[in-house]
Amino acid sequence: MDDEYHLRNELSLLFKSNEAVLHLMEDNLSDGICIWDLQQPEKEWMSPKLWLTLGYQPHEIPQQPVSWKSFMNPSDLAITMDNLEQHLQNPNYPFDTKGRYQHKNGATVWLRCKGFAVSDNHAKPLRMFAMFTDITLEKKQEAFLDECNHAAKVGYWDVDVVAGTVFWSRVTKEIHEVAYTYQPNLTDGINFYKPGYDQLLIEQLVQEAINQGTPFETELQIITGTAKLKWVRAIGQTEFVNGKCLRVYGTFQDITEEKEAKDAMTAKHQKLVNVLEGTQAGTWEWNVQTGETLFNQRCAEMLGYSLSNPQPYNMDSWYSLIHKDDLNICKTKLSECFRGKIEFYDCEYRMKHKNGEWIWVAAKGKVISWTEDGKPLMMFGTQMNITKQRVAFEQNRVFIDQAPSAIAMVDKEMRYLAASQKWLMDYCLSGRNIIGLSHYEVFPEIGEDWKTIHRDCLKGDFNQCDAAAFLRSDGTTQWISWDVRPWYVVDGEIGGLIMNTANITELKQS
Repeated sequence: MDDEYHLRNELSLLFKSNEAVLHLMEDNLSDGICIWDLQQPEKEWMSPKLWLTLGYQPHEIPQQPVSWKSFMNPSDLAITMDNLEQHLQNPNYPFDTKGRYQHKNGATVWLRCKGFAVSDNHAKPLRMFAMFTDITLEKKQEAFLDECNHAAKVGYWDVDVVAGTVFWSRVTKEIHEVAYTYQPNLTDGINFYKPGYDQLLIEQLVQEAINQGTPFETELQIITGTAKLKWVRAIGQTEFVNGKCLRVYGTFQDITEEKEAKDAMTAKHQKLVNVLEGTQAGTWEWNVQTGETLFNQRCAEMLGYSLSNPQPYNMDSWYSLIHKDDLNICKTKLSECFRGKIEFYDCEYRMKHKNGEWIWVAAKGKVISWTEDGKPLMMFGTQMNITKQRVAFEQNRVFIDQAPSAIAMVDKEMRYLAASQKWLMDYCLSGRNIIGLSHYEVFPEIGEDWKTIHRDCLKGDFNQCDAAAFLRSDGTTQWISWDVRPWYVVDGEIGGLIMNTANITELKQS
């Protein structure tokens, strides 16, 4: 300690005896210094470097005393003089301000002014010493960042724990709906939060940050200066030196629209889930970007698992249970859905049950949200066990394939599941693969009267006709007789239609 005191005392004597030390400090540690007489304010000295910072060459420096205050923006000067008055009343209160000064060429120069008062033996301030630092570049960078944050609607805040001051960026003030000139303090900032849980939690988080250095991120509600209720996301970090918190700072974002949209989607999703639970369908949610997947209990039970068993509950393990002959069509349809080629995902495939057997499932889904760059984000869907329907279908398909008459089998959407060779011959479709195509796509000339018959039969009716003219798209007339009736799955549900027809054109023309 004695050595430190000796060196400090030696430095003090060096300042008094050697002016070169003062020049060294001015040239290398600041962008100018200034000292003025507090008893006679007109007496003031500004260093040549400070003049140079303001754009004046040595030969342009006025002969009469000029105060640095005359170059300062009036509103910034008012804040600076208030800071000075507090420092003069209490030397422990730091004199440290930032303000705009007018350069000789009319431009704005931002300077940080930091100093201290020199007092007599009676603690009466006599002189004021200040050092200036050019922070113009820093301020331009701050302005650019502020513009970026404004565009992104992200605000910034900073609490100087030592000085007890609070800074809010332009966006933060806009979110609070207060004037740009509003000067917040920590208590007022906390009081903007909704009374009760929100206010108590933010107060607790700030205190834990100050006392323990704990960072935080929270989503709470505030009541703005115009009495509006908003959801905000507040993120806080701390700066500690020697175990003492100097500042707490972070970002502030209005997430009201995001919250309302999320709540609306949650309500819509829950409503859909409630409806689906009555159908005994399995449901699934998939975050396509992260791979995170949620299945309900019914979806798990369908394959012989429970939700406590992690086996099939991510997409990779789910894919591993799909029959290798069906996996490609499954992924192809997903890709088409992701590219917007189709709106709804609709696929039937085989999956391996826990007991080793293969079951047929029908999966339907839709992308319900997208990322900002157009990639699929969240997808929601259902899955049904259709093994019984497929067994019934296979039995009918084998019969139809081998039938000597013209028979076709379609599903409830009128898409072809099977067609006999006689059907293909009678309607000039030989060599064409119509499986999966709509009946109305294969026969675009079908009129509304026949479509009405199909709709009625899908409700459980049947329809027969001994002879009717079928005007083909090529202008020819084909006479046919028909029998149209529904086909059923094992549990009595209608699976589609079976159409049995006969081409009686030659008979009618003879």
